[in-house]
Amino acid sequence: MKFPRINPSSFFLFSAVVSLIATLTVTRVAAEAETKPPTGVIKLDARNFDSSIRDGNVWLVEFYAPWCGHCTRFAPTYETVANTLHGMHKKNPSRKIMVGKVDGSGEKAITSRFNIMGYPSFFLIEGWSVRQYDGKRSLEDMVKFATVTYEEVEVRRNLG
Repeated sequence: MKFPRINPSSFFLFSAVVSLIATLTVTRVAAEAETKPPTGVIKLDARNFDSSIRDGNVWLVEFYAPWCGHCTRFAPTYETVANTLHGMHKKNPSRKIMVGKVDGSGEKAITSRFNIMGYPSFFLIEGWSVRQYDGKRSLEDMVKFATVTYEEVEVRRNLG
């Protein structure tokens, strides 16, 4: 089988174009990842909990148990809370609120740090400050707590 002859200058031009397309694609994907807010609730566990809550953002964290009926019924609403708060990142880039959840029955080391007495339990973590949410489990009330009324709640404890 004979291979066609390739002009070296054509090969170089072809390689340069392929390289440029690949670079532009990677750059575009990276830029979208940086500007695009996360969607849904972020699962936190022993591997990513500490680094996540120390990332400079505010975190609304639910401690839940898979066997808890209240938790499973509230899960769709909590997803909506997450999408709502994550969608606000462009409106208020100085205070981004991330929404996560911890399986309290499986992540006992994390759960013990928060003295969880029942599921679901919600905490707003901002830097070293932790505030517990004890209000209604509704979209409106949880979003309002995370964005406005959290200052009215006494800091429960400091992480550290």
